Amino acid sequence: MYKVATLIANHNYAKYLDAAIQSALNQTYPNFVIVVDDCSTDGSRTIAMSILKPSKMHKQQDIEYHVGEKGMLICLPKNMGPSIARNIGILSTIKEFDYYQILDADDIMYPNKIEKLLSVMDDKVGVAYADYDQVNIKTGTVIREYKEDFSLKRLREECIVHSGSLVNKNALLAVLEGSNIYDPNRSCAEDYLLWTKLCKK
Repeated sequence: MYKVATLIANHNYAKYLDAAIQSALNQTYPNFVIVVDDCSTDGSRTIAMSILKPSKMHKQQDIEYHVGEKGMLICLPKNMGPSIARNIGILSTIKEFDYYQILDADDIMYPNKIEKLLSVMDDKVGVAYADYDQVNIKTGTVIREYKEDFSLKRLREECIVHSGSLVNKNALLAVLEGSNIYDPNRSCAEDYLLWTKLCKK
């Protein structure tokens, strides 16, 4: 059985964080939840601690690692941006996992998402992505966003791969530059840049 981590980078998304974490814990495929809190000021850390219930803590270079059976909360000492938060979450755990399910803190997953994406993965597949639903919080309206089949030509034109994809650890290691997988200078479209780098490999 593959070891999967769901990686959630969070900065002041306390309003949505509970639902995001619970959607990872409720997956039909077992996974370990890693929340990287990017120095939130809205109570996000308390929410993550109450759900993940870490039993031990260690510190490394001013970063706190709160580890439990269901998951881990990594607390950054200052706001560093989503790319660096994800890099820290991945590189501090990469020896332990085979795949990373990326999940934005304001998104939730259907219960069988990881299981379905894993079913199409093999040694030749670096990333698996899917359609997704956009929910209007005020009206409850759901709109399905259909993603195109993969095409390198189309990816060069626009980001056809969803940010919340399942990524093979070896693919991430293939684009590792120093201590970076995601470009630390990018605070938006960082996933798009990652997909293009992966394609070059």
